[in-house]
Amino acid sequence: MSIPLISATIAIATSIAVVLLWERLTLTSEKQRAVSISSECLNPLRLYAEESFFRRYEIDERFRQGQKENLLFLEAVHAPEKISQKAESWFNDIDSIHNKTT
Repeated sequence: MSIPLISATIAIATSIAVVLLWERLTLTSEKQRAVSISSECLNPLRLYAEESFFRRYEIDERFRQGQKENLLFLEAVHAPEKISQKAESWFNDIDSIHNKTT
């Protein structure tokens, strides 16, 4: 074999190796970015959606079972935008469930 042929073969093999390595690194980077976006943005949304579903299910079950006394505050909601301005304790505080008004 001649020296130019050996040099050309080595250059081709090196080029192919570099391209494959670059593609692998790019793919890994894209996967890491997707995982990062999922954990930072999508997982909280999934949690909130599941929590909302569960709360609506619980409210529906209580109405079906006739346990409406704990849910009377829902009838007093005349302005939904006021509810979105309430503190987190308004939604989660069990002790004040009978005192809920908008």
